[in-house]
Amino acid sequence: MNGAMDNRRQDIQPRDRGAHGNSIPRPGEKPRWRDAAWLLRYSMRGLWELLGARIAFIRFTARDIGRLNQSAREVLQMDLPGYDAHIARIGYVLPRLSRRLPWRSDCLIQAMAGQNWLSACGIPSEIEIGVEQPEDGEFGAHAWLVQAGKVVTGGDVSRYATILDRAQASGTRMQHKG
Repeated sequence: MNGAMDNRRQDIQPRDRGAHGNSIPRPGEKPRWRDAAWLLRYSMRGLWELLGARIAFIRFTARDIGRLNQSAREVLQMDLPGYDAHIARIGYVLPRLSRRLPWRSDCLIQAMAGQNWLSACGIPSEIEIGVEQPEDGEFGAHAWLVQAGKVVTGGDVSRYATILDRAQASGTRMQHKG
């Protein structure tokens, strides 16, 4: 196995496991001291990915989502230990970092950052965009990242109707509030 592959394996394989397996705090639970090592590593990588996604977003159009998804589907898929824990940690860290940054890192930025991070680790994923039309008439749009049918970033997306195909077909710049 080459050196690059060894580095990827190290990044994905968790070194420390918490009380319920992958050391991701449950909703409403604060991280424990034993989580500090992975939180620091993932926070630093997450910060880098969010910054990169924010810069890429400057010239982003709806058609770019299809290109990003196609690239993410073509990554070398690896069966690595700690795969689920790695994905869960990314899903935990990115939204929490985003709330603390001095620049806007909404749902689409988080999805782009997560997709790039997973792709670098050989894990395919897909960005989806959906809309909702609540009874009060306020139109809402949301983006989320999906890996193997599970939402990585974006939270509960059950109230959104996916429109990714229409977004890919339009050439307009993404004007997004989410």
